[in-house]
Amino acid sequence: MYRSAIEGVALASANVLKRVHDLNVPVERIVSSGGYAKNRLWLQATVDAIGIPVELPKEANLTIIGAAAAAAAGSGLVADLFAAADAVRQETVMIDPDMMAHATYQQLLGEYLEATELLTPQSRRLATGQLKG
Repeated sequence: MYRSAIEGVALASANVLKRVHDLNVPVERIVSSGGYAKNRLWLQATVDAIGIPVELPKEANLTIIGAAAAAAAGSGLVADLFAAADAVRQETVMIDPDMMAHATYQQLLGEYLEATELLTPQSRRLATGQLKG
């Protein structure tokens, strides 16, 4: 059950990346952090599902670092957000996808999208009930 939950979230990430590609937005680099980065199974499943190497910064609390960079740009301490991002850039570790697993996830993505479409009306009814209650 746990593995199924992880794979569902990994496929959701693959779906987001698919939609970005469908909009002809090039993805040249993915840098990620957060809770899933601390869980090797979840991390590898996500990287395998999206099929693109993911860089993990050595510092885990990117929210604070990003807020500090934005504050530095907003207060004029640096020229702009790009300069602020350069100032706080960190070393990363590359996590590579298993391309055989990626091929399996690509097949599963079609099934995931079909299931999502079939369940959308019921999910909306359930959400509406939750909002009223």
